[in-house]
Amino acid sequence: MYSHFDATSRVYTGIGKRLFSLRIGLRDAFESFDTNHSGGLSRDQFAKAMESIGMEFDADECARLFTAVDEDNTENIIWEEFCSAFQVHDDGSSTKVDSPSERASWQDSVLQQISNSLFQHRQQIFSALRMMDEPNTGEVSVVDFLHAIK
Repeated sequence: MYSHFDATSRVYTGIGKRLFSLRIGLRDAFESFDTNHSGGLSRDQFAKAMESIGMEFDADECARLFTAVDEDNTENIIWEEFCSAFQVHDDGSSTKVDSPSERASWQDSVLQQISNSLFQHRQQIFSALRMMDEPNTGEVSVVDFLHAIK
C-alpha cells in the first residue's frame, strides 16, 4: 500500500528525471518557467511548465502537485521549493546536506564527477591529442581522430 508521501515523491522524482533527460538544468528550467521574472512560479506558470516538459496532469492533479511543492503556502513556488522538490539525487552519495540550496543536484554531481575526471587525466588527454595531431597543426581533424582510435 502506497502512502500519499510515496506517490508524491515518485511524481517529484519523475519530473526531476524528465528535466534531466531533456538536458535542462534545474536553474535554467526554473528561470524559463518564470516567464514574468518574479522569482517564483504561479499556478498558471507551473501548469504550463509541466505541460512544456511533457508531464501530463489533469487540472486537479496539477493543482495538488502545486500545493505540495508550495511548502510555505504563498501560492508561489520559489526557487528553493522547486529545487527541493525536483532534484534527483545520486543514491550512492555519502554526503548529507540539509538545505536545498546547499545540496548538489544529481545532475550537478554527475557533471562535477566528469569535470574532476577530465582534470585528473588532463596530461594524458593532452598527450593523446598531440599524438593524434600528426601534422602538428594544433588541430585534430576528424580523419586524424578516427585513424587514432582504430
